[in-house]
Amino acid sequence: MTDAAASDAGLNTMANWQAAIDDLGAALADALDHTARRIRSALREISIAAPESSARIPAGMQLPMTELSQARQRVVDFTEKYWKNYNPDYPSYSSDCANFVSQAIESGGFQQKMTRDRFNDPNDHDPNAWFSQYDENTFTEDWEASRTWTYAPDLHQFLTEGSVQAEDGTPTGTAAPESVWTSPDASVDPNALSSSGLQPGDIVFYERTNDEGKPEITHTAVYVGQDWITMPDGSRVWGDVVNQHTTDRHHAPWFLPGYAENPDFFPIKYRPVKIDYPE
Repeated sequence: MTDAAASDAGLNTMANWQAAIDDLGAALADALDHTARRIRSALREISIAAPESSARIPAGMQLPMTELSQARQRVVDFTEKYWKNYNPDYPSYSSDCANFVSQAIESGGFQQKMTRDRFNDPNDHDPNAWFSQYDENTFTEDWEASRTWTYAPDLHQFLTEGSVQAEDGTPTGTAAPESVWTSPDASVDPNALSSSGLQPGDIVFYERTNDEGKPEITHTAVYVGQDWITMPDGSRVWGDVVNQHTTDRHHAPWFLPGYAENPDFFPIKYRPVKIDYPE
């Protein structure tokens, strides 16, 4: 074989190899595109099928991007443990939302403060006290709790207007930007709490129209992070979630869409509070 013939044969072999590589590349691109379509389809199906109480990704781990402080993590962990199986160390009540929130906050490192009235009984109406304790000094030897511990409006006032944490170890907080859900058909921001600066372990209070037609804080819950939630229009999105008592809920949409069942509740004002954790 001449040098020219050998050169032609080599070029022909290289061309065949190149054609084969091109074919493999095209086949690989088709396979990747097909796989990508199947992954996107599967993700859509998961988004639609995911239940409201989904805990596939732990709440509190999505916000913020850095790890939570130990104090905040303890609060989130407390609500994850006791949102349904109640804490045996404390009594529960028919309206238990504030009691649950107070216990959760305490787990973050805060101290209770009991004051006494002129009969040496626990002063449960003192706006500067915050406690839930067994009292052995009363005639009844009963469990005593302050209104600031068990009653949502008093707890909100205590956190935002109460005593100074640095002096007595009790919790304080700062009101964050509020949101309003004007009607059951109105849109609502699925990430309003995180957008207002809240981090897992912070609190949201719910103000709605009471039976007398006046606005009143009627509920409170602990913000714990993000999860899949169902919006009022039925769509599924990734949004802020809370854990709560009274109606025991785990990873519930922060705006509590159940309110939409009663149009008399509207407008509903959401009053978030940033807690000053000892960290």
